[in-house]
Amino acid sequence: MQDTRGGGDPRRARPGALALAVLVVAGVVSPFGGAVTAAAQAPTVSPVARAHGPDRPRIDQSTTAAVGGGYRALSGRPRVRAVRTDTPPNVDGRLDDEVWRTAAMLTEFVQQSPLDGDPATEQTEVYIAYDRDHIYFGFYLHYSDPGIMRANRVDRDTAWQDDLITVYLDTFMDQQRCYDFDLNAYNVQGDGVINTGLQQGGPIPIADRSWDALFYSGAAIVEDGYTAEMAIPFKSFRYPQQPPGVEHRWGFQIVREIKGKNQENVVWAPMSRDVRGFMEQMGVLEGMTDLSTSRNLEFLPSFTAIRFESIDDSTGRLVSPGTDPETGLNVKYGITSNLTADFTFNPDFSQIESDLPQIEVNQRFPLFYPELRPFFLEGAEIFDIPSPVNLVHTRTLVDPNLGAKLTGKVGNTTIGLMLADDEAPGRRVEAGERGFDEGARVVIGRARYDLYAESHIGAVVTDRTFLDGYSRVGGIDGQFRLGRASRLNVIAVQSQHRDAQGRERDGPMWGALFQHQSRNLVLSTFAARVDPDFRTDVGFVQRVDQQFAGTNLGYRWWPESWLISWGPTAEYQLSFTHEGIREDEVADLGLQFDFARNVRLSMDATQALERFGGVDFHRRNYEISANMSTSRLFSVGGEVAWGDAIFYDRSNPFLGRGVNLQLSATIRPVPRFTTDINVATSRFHDVRFGDVQLFDARIVRALSTLTVTDRLLLRNITEYNSFDGTLGTNLLVTYRINALTVFYAGYDDHYRQGNLIDLAGDRYFPTSALQPTNRAFFTKLRVLFRY
Repeated sequence: MQDTRGGGDPRRARPGALALAVLVVAGVVSPFGGAVTAAAQAPTVSPVARAHGPDRPRIDQSTTAAVGGGYRALSGRPRVRAVRTDTPPNVDGRLDDEVWRTAAMLTEFVQQSPLDGDPATEQTEVYIAYDRDHIYFGFYLHYSDPGIMRANRVDRDTAWQDDLITVYLDTFMDQQRCYDFDLNAYNVQGDGVINTGLQQGGPIPIADRSWDALFYSGAAIVEDGYTAEMAIPFKSFRYPQQPPGVEHRWGFQIVREIKGKNQENVVWAPMSRDVRGFMEQMGVLEGMTDLSTSRNLEFLPSFTAIRFESIDDSTGRLVSPGTDPETGLNVKYGITSNLTADFTFNPDFSQIESDLPQIEVNQRFPLFYPELRPFFLEGAEIFDIPSPVNLVHTRTLVDPNLGAKLTGKVGNTTIGLMLADDEAPGRRVEAGERGFDEGARVVIGRARYDLYAESHIGAVVTDRTFLDGYSRVGGIDGQFRLGRASRLNVIAVQSQHRDAQGRERDGPMWGALFQHQSRNLVLSTFAARVDPDFRTDVGFVQRVDQQFAGTNLGYRWWPESWLISWGPTAEYQLSFTHEGIREDEVADLGLQFDFARNVRLSMDATQALERFGGVDFHRRNYEISANMSTSRLFSVGGEVAWGDAIFYDRSNPFLGRGVNLQLSATIRPVPRFTTDINVATSRFHDVRFGDVQLFDARIVRALSTLTVTDRLLLRNITEYNSFDGTLGTNLLVTYRINALTVFYAGYDDHYRQGNLIDLAGDRYFPTSALQPTNRAFFTKLRVLFRY
């Protein structure tokens, strides 16, 4: 199969008029010239003609130290020189362009897992070239048995269960932040950002997929694997400017995933489990000069129309105020190649993807839901700070009408500034009262100065004002790498807060976290303090009046056979109020196993003291979890937890028995169709006077996606909540041209058990049958114009 996406030949990419954009979304023409066609079968090719002439550049993969310290902490790492080209490839996934005959070529790859340092079990070829405006990559991913290749036609950024080829670029070579660009065999694009401060996912971190970039790609399945091409515009990411003739040097890594071989990851720059950092183990991409200095200017208008119906509590029928059309505009301007300004008017904050379900019954603390709205996601990693409290939680801005951001890097300093006007507080005030229809002003500022590899000091300020009330937080933080496997994070902030009633509070919050991660030993220890009067209206705080500390310890053995690794874990945490009252004490022991064929098993036992409502409760709990992904056709996972549980009633808390179960399954019968099923249950029994079940809450959620063509997707979400007695379904049609140009049309329908619906005059429906509560029809068009 051959497939191109994101625009085909980047040389023909031109911004068009709105009329052209509408034709593009309708599928009449391609935004980059030519007709929109279905993928076609590609024959096996002999890329680059196999006979590389004497003009093939030599690739230096030695560990020779760099001259003059220009490589900073990456001295001694593998290096590759990109080759400049005057004949860019036609990005169609076939490696038959002239550029690949002279491009730099990488063929020496080793495993990062399961056997780090061993030779890769499959052959990999990577080609690298560039011109003034793009960097180009060609890939040939060989399989001795093509039947093990995992590839599915899914939506953008959702191919994480497939065999991916990924390019990582640390363009500032500061080991603080890098970009991720990846593809699968069906040319499903993915991209993201990795922030060293919040690195998650193991030796090869999981990228923050909320970042979207425009790049061009193509892929073709051949007899012994697949070939692919990428063309990434330099306008799509930030990098330092260089004078004419001066080379760019970037941190660089290639990772290939072979899921069917014990989750094998192969890398170009060798990695060791004894080194904690990912970017520290990158190689160096060099040789690029005289890149384009043109400023990136983007306009992203959006058009949304929603017809919403909701239940009238006087009649019990659905009524609609009519169709609500909205227009918005985002503007992005590259002040320099490393500094970007974003502006938005009546921004598009519509959220197509619904939040993942969480059982909210009998929860002690508020639940956290992540940000999904596009404007806040650009440069969001700059505001992510390791801290006991989430200091910047942009979902506290409910309905902004204006916003502006400045993000980027100047010298060794990363900066982020965000301004917004939130209309939501004024809409909660009755007409005629003070504050009606007024907005809250929000300012968020962040600066971070790089000290050395994976180390920095920084400052953060947040301010929200509405009428006479305000919420202000300011403080400093730091991250320090200690050796090759350890890291220390510290933070200290102060809050000032005045609520709507005029009550003023101020209090500090501080924390420290030490982490060590090597081949066998994993250790973390932390201490923190959150003052009783600490408040923030811009962040997310589960709990104040806390002094707590804890340690997590794990040890890992690596048999690297049918049992890949295994080991015990231990955890201890203790927290007190500022009056010295012990509120929580937790001791946990666990055991974890990673088997061949992508099977994982873990078990835990916990002994805890938890104080609630002035009562000390001693509880003992157990948990078992397992995950299995042995086939392209399906993967399953689940966990069950049982034991003592507290009923969180402020007036009469008591200890009972609880069972929580979570199950998930992904089913892929054919590459074009995927179903994700999630089941969560929570049961609670009062055992004080027998065995009485107080509640049995269940949430069942099914998300199914059908890829009709490479651009057209159909998606359905159906969710049932037994505790609330609700049933919801969401149908969505998506036509995607690229990461930012997309058309949506959808239908949303919600029902609730009749006798649980509150009507006027304390009335209820005289039936337990499901009754409609709200319904919506919506369309949304978003078009990118880049200059």
